[in-house]
Amino acid sequence: MSWQIAWSVVAERDLLALPWRTAALVDRAVLAFAAGRASDARIERVSATDATRVRLRLPAASALLWLDRKAGIVYVARVLANTL
Repeated sequence: MSWQIAWSVVAERDLLALPWRTAALVDRAVLAFAAGRASDARIERVSATDATRVRLRLPAASALLWLDRKAGIVYVARVLANTL
């Protein structure tokens, strides 16, 4: 199943605040997830009780997603830089 992608205004701002190479990796991981392809991102459930909330974790950043299975839409809520 191929999903449509909807970026929140906050997620777009988050993405633009990252270094461009990191932002490109996040964008590529979101596109791959929506197309059902493998990527370098680990997919993690955010909530044990809500399977519609997932995180795509990359080495430098993470994307928080909400899945609307009925509409076939992946909502990108936030993109966060991973800090140590």
